[in-house]
Amino acid sequence: MTLNATEPGLQRGRLENGFIALLWIIPVLLAGLNWLIGGPLPSLLMLAGGLLAAALPTFYWRRRRQNNAVPVVSSMALAAQIALLTMTTLPLHPEGLQLYKDMHFWFFAGLCLCACWLDRRAVLGFFGIAILYQLAAYWLLANFWFAAEDDVAPQFVRLGIFVATAAALFLLTSRWGASRYRQRNA
Repeated sequence: MTLNATEPGLQRGRLENGFIALLWIIPVLLAGLNWLIGGPLPSLLMLAGGLLAAALPTFYWRRRRQNNAVPVVSSMALAAQIALLTMTTLPLHPEGLQLYKDMHFWFFAGLCLCACWLDRRAVLGFFGIAILYQLAAYWLLANFWFAAEDDVAPQFVRLGIFVATAAALFLLTSRWGASRYRQRNA
């Protein structure tokens, strides 16, 4: 089976439509979850943060499709929304720490979604925002985490797995891009 020249463009358009739609659905879920579990920040603030994160990629998607910024900007926005999602479950008491830890698995899912762009810049953008969030959360919550958890080794194991996953997806998307470049110039 051979692909004609329009099929990759159609697939990319569908991916863009789906990704942008997801970015607009997440803020509603974010505010709802925050309200449901009584998160540490007001639900309206979480909704506004999620909508703000969705606005920039939508602008690029609607106005500037030709500059290929949509994958990068939308991936970074997804990372920011997932960071807000984990902040929603920020534990106010030590017994809430497990849910907060579990919500971090959304970073893995988001990273895999960003690889669907087949663009290493999207993977790198998501990874950068996720790591910045993790460093900020670690710095702000270090006393709470260490007081609630005797062993910090699991945190470093999860970080190592996240870095390894990001590296593998970065290499995969880089090789795909190089292969596509060679195929176009052959």
